[in-house]
Amino acid sequence: MAVTLPIEVYEIFEKGFGKESAKTVIKSLEQVIDTQVEDKWYRTKTELKEELLKDVATKADLEVLKRDLEARIGELAGKQERDKIELLGKLDRLNLTLKYLIVLMVLALTLMNPVVAEILKSLLKL
Repeated sequence: MAVTLPIEVYEIFEKGFGKESAKTVIKSLEQVIDTQVEDKWYRTKTELKEELLKDVATKADLEVLKRDLEARIGELAGKQERDKIELLGKLDRLNLTLKYLIVLMVLALTLMNPVVAEILKSLLKL
């Protein structure tokens, strides 16, 4: 990025130092200014980049997060499978209990029937 000083500055230096000395001084000033501007621009760019990257996730950050999530998903899948097995066991026990209750109910209704009561009396000779 080349910096050029205004012609008025050159004319002032030319009056004080002469034509060749003014050219040399102006060239030196332009180079110093140019160097300073580039240095400042680079520092500003670097500071801005660092500031922006503070809150941005890197690929490594995302990879760590991915591994953590995959591990957590694996844990949850295992827990889900254990819960499923437990619930199926409970359902089997409830199903068996329901079957026993139905049999007892049929048996109770059958025994309460007066015809069945007479048959049982004659069989047991009561």
